[in-house]
Amino acid sequence: MRVPSSKICLFWSQLLLLVVVLVTAGRTMTFDFVKWDDDRIFYENQRIENFGSDNLKWMFTDSASNSVYMPFGWVLITASNQVFGMSSQAQHAISVVFHAVNALLVFAILRSLAFFLFRDRGCLTIFAAFLGACFWAVHPLRVEAFTWISARVHTQSCFFLFISCLLYFQSRHESYFSRSTVANPWYWGAVTFYGISILTFPSGLAVPAAWLILDLYVLRDRSKNITAGEVVLRASEKIPFAFVAVVSILVSLSGQVQSPMGAIPSLEKVGLGARFMQACYVWMIYAWETIYPVALSPFYTRMVNPDRFSFVYRASVIALLFVTGSLFFFRKHMPNTWLAWLLHLILLIPFLGLALGAPYASDRYTYTEAIVWAAMIMGLVIEVGSRGKSSALCNSFLVGGVGVWLAVLVVLSVRQEFIWANSENLLKHMMAQPGGNVRRADFSSRLGTYYLSHGRFDESLSAFDDCLVASHNHPLALMLKGNALFVVADHSVSGPDHETIRHQMYLDAARYLDGASQAGPTTDLLTRAGNAYLRAREWRTAASRFDAALRISPTSASGAFLLAEAMYCAGDADQATKLLDAVIRADPSIAGSREATLRAWDAEKSPKKD
Repeated sequence: MRVPSSKICLFWSQLLLLVVVLVTAGRTMTFDFVKWDDDRIFYENQRIENFGSDNLKWMFTDSASNSVYMPFGWVLITASNQVFGMSSQAQHAISVVFHAVNALLVFAILRSLAFFLFRDRGCLTIFAAFLGACFWAVHPLRVEAFTWISARVHTQSCFFLFISCLLYFQSRHESYFSRSTVANPWYWGAVTFYGISILTFPSGLAVPAAWLILDLYVLRDRSKNITAGEVVLRASEKIPFAFVAVVSILVSLSGQVQSPMGAIPSLEKVGLGARFMQACYVWMIYAWETIYPVALSPFYTRMVNPDRFSFVYRASVIALLFVTGSLFFFRKHMPNTWLAWLLHLILLIPFLGLALGAPYASDRYTYTEAIVWAAMIMGLVIEVGSRGKSSALCNSFLVGGVGVWLAVLVVLSVRQEFIWANSENLLKHMMAQPGGNVRRADFSSRLGTYYLSHGRFDESLSAFDDCLVASHNHPLALMLKGNALFVVADHSVSGPDHETIRHQMYLDAARYLDGASQAGPTTDLLTRAGNAYLRAREWRTAASRFDAALRISPTSASGAFLLAEAMYCAGDADQATKLLDAVIRADPSIAGSREATLRAWDAEKSPKKD
């Protein structure tokens, strides 16, 4: 039987890989934005509307908005908005395209690793790399990265990072046995793309350390002896990469103090022992979820104010020490497995919550580290497939088993994607998770806002009631409930006694807003409460709220206009008209003509009938 050439195998493997990725991820292109940072990063972010000078300055100086320094990330987001518009379908399509291209890059990376670790075996290597790339692309842990629009900075960053990896491996192909790769253009191409990747999002901070381990492993495998000089040489080659990573960390840390996501807790709050327990948990939970990817969630509440000395964390330490110790003991018999475990530990260091970001073990953080598991699958297939004809049955079982496993992963990923279809699915899923009450107030407030924007008013009020209970009447929850009542009264009240019902809803809205302002009155809160009292025809109470707001912002022409309206309706026409005249002189665009405004106020004072 004629054996197909490597080029044919390569072409069909790449084509089939794209088909698998698009079948798995394609339907996400119909999904909506979600109220889980998509509003803050995308559709409500005025900084990404254009490339104006102020926006560009913000992109290249901000490190607080997303807790990391990511200027090129903001540039790419703005460019996608400029070219394709702020359409959720277009933005999702971009995410899927990046993921599909990254799958091809992972396929190429695996083939490069096969050259170093297993020697190239033609179509067998291509087939093994294809299975590993499929595992990487369709695993449920990848779903968050290509389905959540706000996580696209990870796929974009890894696009440049994976190119950097390929260039670095190419520099090794060219000069692995020479004294240095520093004079190699492939090497400096790797440095350049690594820098672009880190400035897009610092996903690959630990990758140079992984390269160093891989270099030393291959050197030991080929020469059986590594000198101190070779170790120093290989380490010195990583200095440009380390410089970029350290600068990124320092700039990001400087911005975390002002970040809405919060800074890393100090050693006084979380000691070294607790941090070690936390790191062990993150290392082990990622390994477990890779093997058993069920019950995944966009947010794991176990790591919100955790007891880092609880049973789960203690068990994680024991498991980590057992696995690491066992693989170290058997490293001569299982060298590739020991190498893979070391790389797993190293690549996850940036996501342990020790230096950057909170350690919430989010699925998207496995986007780079998962290549290690894909390489293990590739190695297993190559090892079994290279044993010859005597193991043909074993080969069949292996291929069939891997195929079934990949099919199961595709099904699990499709189910996981449904969680991200819209805000309702996402927030309800997180609230239903064990320990979901930890962030229930936050989830309920987001869900209520989503319902309100979609005209589902009864569900919105119910969600805000849940937020009030969960937050113990927090001022923000009071404000949200007051705003919701105001909007509902404006849009949804009809039928018998509708004016009486509307009056009561406005009055309730005003009282909730008053409750929110007790924690610290602001111009916005007082104005909102005044407007609610104005609609409830409580003229004097409305005037008192507008007057208080005007004391905080005395130059506000719109505030003075509202105060004049409330005073006029309350019967103080002389003072109101004087104030109105002053507003018209200061800003004619607010009031229009004096006569038309007074006629509108007279109509407002007239009794309302049901």
